Amino acid sequence: MVKETAAQKKRRLEKARQKYQEKRSQETEQCKTERLTKRRKMLESEAESQRAEHLAKHKEHMAAARALETEEERASRQARDRERHAAVRAVEPEEARASGQARYREQHAAVRAVEPEEARASGQ
Repeated sequence: MVKETAAQKKRRLEKARQKYQEKRSQETEQCKTERLTKRRKMLESEAESQRAEHLAKHKEHMAAARALETEEERASRQARDRERHAAVRAVEPEEARASGQARYREQHAAVRAVEPEEARASGQ
């Protein structure tokens, strides 16, 4: 088996990313809603250990992606995130929002409990 070069890998990933973006741009609003609902249900049924592992992998991936992005890409990503979060909050029922906030506070408290004191003092 021949190992692919860095240029070949880059090209393959670019093509896959472009294909994914084209597919998402042609997606209807109903299909998008169904896809996201299915994803949310899957995440809710996920075991806590699986979820922690999944989040750790995602955090690692995003850290690498953020390290490589330009200021313009960063501003664009943050604007998209703000729009997406505003749209979710607009349609989210009040009780779901309250339970999500409570869950976030619990997770944050658990992280803070195991975080070293000097890391908190330095703001990391």
